[in-house]
Amino acid sequence: MREIELTQRAKALLSKMRLEHPNLVLLIDDSSCCSNSNIMVREEKPNWPVTLLCNKDGVRVYLNPILEKSLEVSKMIIDALDFTDDSFSLETEYGKRLIMSTI
Repeated sequence: MREIELTQRAKALLSKMRLEHPNLVLLIDDSSCCSNSNIMVREEKPNWPVTLLCNKDGVRVYLNPILEKSLEVSKMIIDALDFTDDSFSLETEYGKRLIMSTI
């Protein structure tokens, strides 16, 4: 993966969330519990093996190493939607859900 881009909506949401969760991280994983997004927002880095991809606007982005081959893309775009589901991802507490698209 070469580049990760946050939309303005995602940047605004993450900035707001960092006020309450200063060690906020994004984990790109094979699933995010009970939803269809592959992005899980957590308060801390998981305690299992993950690869640090980058730091975007003060938020560390990690990848489950299992996905390294399947996510050989030139760009990943992360956006925020007004949506809540039954995920344990932290952004649902704000009535939002992060999604990703790839190029």
